[in-house]
Amino acid sequence: PPALVCIAPGDIATDRHKVWFRQGAFVMNTIGAWAIAMDAPGFADLSQVDWWHLPLVELATTAGHEGRFFRTLIDHVNDHEWFAARALRDKLDRIKIPVLLWTGWYDNYTEQLLEDFEILQKVSPHPENVHLMAGPWDHEGTAGAADRAVCVKVPPTEEHRWTAYQMFFDRYLMQIDNGFGASGRVEYFTIGENRWQSSDAWPPNSMKAVPLFLRSNGVLSAVRPNGMEEPDRYS
Repeated sequence: PPALVCIAPGDIATDRHKVWFRQGAFVMNTIGAWAIAMDAPGFADLSQVDWWHLPLVELATTAGHEGRFFRTLIDHVNDHEWFAARALRDKLDRIKIPVLLWTGWYDNYTEQLLEDFEILQKVSPHPENVHLMAGPWDHEGTAGAADRAVCVKVPPTEEHRWTAYQMFFDRYLMQIDNGFGASGRVEYFTIGENRWQSSDAWPPNSMKAVPLFLRSNGVLSAVRPNGMEEPDRYS
């Protein structure tokens, strides 16, 4: 729209199929539950859902819900034309205005939102006005009101988050020269070091890829196994 000056979308991505069906598997713990909850305007009650019920397509009925949206997603799992008609990734080149994409490291949309950022940098006529912020948050942003990101202890980040939103809109909507983005178009929180860092690109130029390997006994290691290891068993 001509009157739209800038946008700050977050916790979302333009290719939902890649988010909702990862390697072909439906992300039940988040998207599945949310899809069933869409049966009611204020979120349907999920407390009675039998999450072990089969067939999966009838899951919503175990709590007395119809599961219309849930069934629709499952019915179209391999229908790429259906999802393409509802995707926006091929339309990112239409965005000519400043953008602040934001996400949390524990959000299920993060991977695809980062892809959107990379695409926007390439297709935007003003890539210097395309910004990214990634913090220690989940989809609901609960770390902002607590001292942990899921189970990792982190310092308060909520004030920083909302200050960044305010500065972005002041910069581009109010045309206030407040220095937003001066230290880099990308701002990201490093968990462990517990500090914010800035960069002009994502991934940061200083980033070093470290391959990790799943080992026996529940170990995630930087050391490649020499051969077959005993599998972990659960009962």
